[in-house]
Parts: sequence; structure tokens; C-alpha cells
Amino acid sequence: MTDDEKKSAHSQSLVSISVSDVFGIGKAAEKLSPAANKILEGLAKVVDPALSAAKIYMDERARGAAIRHETKSNIQQINSIENLLVGDPQLAEQMRNRLVATEMRRQANIHHSVEKALALTATATPERSLQDLDEDFVQEWVEGVKDVSNEIVQSIWAALLANSPAQLAGRISKPALELLKQFDQPTALMFLEFAKVWTSVGCPSIKAPARWAPFGTPINFPLLKEIGVIEETTYRAFSLPGLGYISQVRKEPNTFKGFNTLQVYVWGHRAYELGNAILQHPFEIDEHLVLAARKQNVDWLTNDDFWYHALMKDEDAFAKDIYSYIISPKGQASYPTNETVNALKNDAALQDSWREVLIPFAEAGRLAVCNTFQGKVPAESN
Repeated sequence: MTDDEKKSAHSQSLVSISVSDVFGIGKAAEKLSPAANKILEGLAKVVDPALSAAKIYMDERARGAAIRHETKSNIQQINSIENLLVGDPQLAEQMRNRLVATEMRRQANIHHSVEKALALTATATPERSLQDLDEDFVQEWVEGVKDVSNEIVQSIWAALLANSPAQLAGRISKPALELLKQFDQPTALMFLEFAKVWTSVGCPSIKAPARWAPFGTPINFPLLKEIGVIEETTYRAFSLPGLGYISQVRKEPNTFKGFNTLQVYVWGHRAYELGNAILQHPFEIDEHLVLAARKQNVDWLTNDDFWYHALMKDEDAFAKDIYSYIISPKGQASYPTNETVNALKNDAALQDSWREVLIPFAEAGRLAVCNTFQGKVPAESN
């Protein structure tokens, strides 16, 4: 190894020790997961190599920021402040204390968030290949998380850092990161609540109340829509978790040419990217709450005066118009109840929770069984 290579290796070693010491890792760093090591390597690129101990790092960062403040580029402002502080030493000391306290709080926020990220990597599923973290992203992450003190919001930032080595570019896009910067605790909770609905219930109908709270936290749909977390869209068909696909179909002959009414909320592009990057584990949700939410949402989706709604097991069946069940329009009770209820109870491929969702439609005469149905709504019973 040449002298330059030795110096470079020594410098990198000092950087690694610095980062490890700053976050209380020390020799334990040797036992960290590959993803955790990628995170430390990324952080090392934005930490001054000369700061080799946690106390020096924290104290000097805080006091340096206090001295510099944010006025270094404005000489006139600096002179004005200096003149003021010379005449009022007490004010000068109060300002210094406030700025030091602010920087110490910011360092604590970074410290706690990194600790959470490293802890998350210990339980993450090993990836086939991990990417080096994008240097700009690491800097953006540090700058973004430094003013985040709320535990819930910190956890989202931590999950983002923990999963960044698994991203193709070692980061999420800057627009997605900018969206996260808008999150306070209420917004973060609504983001997570929408994710719970998405994974367990499916796309929520736009007929849902503006502050629907299926799992305890009210979802302010208009607010999430305004900041770009969700969007409204209209589908001809889409999937419902655990059930299959729901689609709108017309009864023939039918002269009604109205608009599709399967209008739902879906992720915005930036929120979808952010969700994929941080939501790596299934949610644990009370099954009774899931059942109630599924019933409510299907009721809203099928609350239509004109369209029939077909249910099918998979996407291939949808493409071939092979439906399993048909829900008739609102207010139309056309099908035998006992026969349909029995068919539901004997359908081994149907999840029990979805069976509970569909039985009320069967009991109301709005559900038809059509396991081999080919493109036509079953005839109504007389």
C-alpha cells in the first residue's frame, strides 16, 4: 500500500470512528447489519473527519452555529448585531444560550433518528444487494430531520434512512423527500392511517366522510389531497384485499350511458414512492375494525342507482368477464336470498371477513352467484 493509500485509509478510519462514537456505537459497529454499515458510511461523508469524539462534535457544532448564526453573509447585519451586543452583554449571553440550545436540540434529533434507523436495520429482511447512500440525500436527510422532535414523525424519517440502502439510487426522489418535510404529527398519523386502509380495505370511496376514522385516527381526505398525499381517480375495476376485483358492469339491454362511479382515493405519486420506501412491515390491525371498514367501504362503492358491480377472484377472471358474484344497483332486490347465502357460506375460496361483508347484500336480495358467468348479468328472479 502506498503512503497516499495509507493516509486515505487512515482518514476513512477516523471518519468511521467519529460517526460510530457520535451515535454511541463504538466497537459494536463491527456487528451491525450490512444496511447499517451503509448508513454509517453515508453519514461519514457529511461529518467533519476532524471531529473524532461525540462531545467535541456536539459542543463545537452547537457553539460554532451560535457564533456564526445565519448572518455571516451579511456584514452589515453582523456589525449591527455586534454593536447591539457590546452595549448589552446580558442580551448577548441570552442569544448565545438560545442558539446553543437550538443546535443541541437539533443534534439530539439527528442522534435519536439515526439510532432508530440503525435499530430498524437489525430486523429488516436482508437484501440481495445494497446501494451506497446518495451523498446529497444524506445531507438532505440530516437537514430535514434536525428540526423533527416528534417521536412519530422521527420514526418515519428513521424508516426512510433505514431502507435507503435498498433503493436503486440509494435514495428516494427529492420531490418525495420534500413531501415528507410537510409532515407534522397529525399529518404523519393520517398518512399511516391511509396506508392501513389501503392495505387492509383497498381504495377508499370518495363517498367516505371527510374525517373517516376506521382504525381510530380521523383521515382528513381534503387535507391529504391538497398537499399531494392522495388523489381522486375513477376506475372501471380495481382490487379489494382478500376478495379479488370489483368492477362496474351494465345490465343488458341498458341505455344508461352515465359516468363510472367507482371513484376512489389513491396515493399521489410522491406519497406512493415514500410509502414504498418506509412501509416494510404489515400493519397489525384489529380484525373487527377491518371487517367494519370493509363493510362501510363496499357499501359506499356500490351505493349506485344504475350500475351493477361484479366481483371476481383475480385479474385473469376480470379480463375474461368471469365473475363470481354480482351486486345489483341500490334499491333493487332481484335475487333469491337463501340460495345466495348458502353459496357464500360454502365458498371455501372466500375469506371469512369478506363473507361477512357480502352476506348483507345476499340477505337483501342484491347478490347473485355467477361462478361461471360469461359477460351477462344473471336474469332477475320473478
